[in-house]
Amino acid sequence: MEKRQKSLAVSLLKILLNIIKIGENLIPIEVKYTNFTSPKLGRSFINFAKKYKPPRGLILTKGFWEEAKINKTDVLFAPVWFI
Repeated sequence: MEKRQKSLAVSLLKILLNIIKIGENLIPIEVKYTNFTSPKLGRSFINFAKKYKPPRGLILTKGFWEEAKINKTDVLFAPVWFI
């Protein structure tokens, strides 16, 4: 395993995010099955976005739709039933 991949694997264990890889892009996915009134990003999601700079991310919610941006990452808040 390459050093960067090993570091990423260790980091993922610490932050409890789901990550998918599409091409060369890592896409963080977090499930927050609660009622939102405004976008709320968890500390783990923010830290991942700052460190790895993914182009987009996804927060699955109970019924909240919204788009937000953290640094250069476009984040979509979408209901779980959307997927």
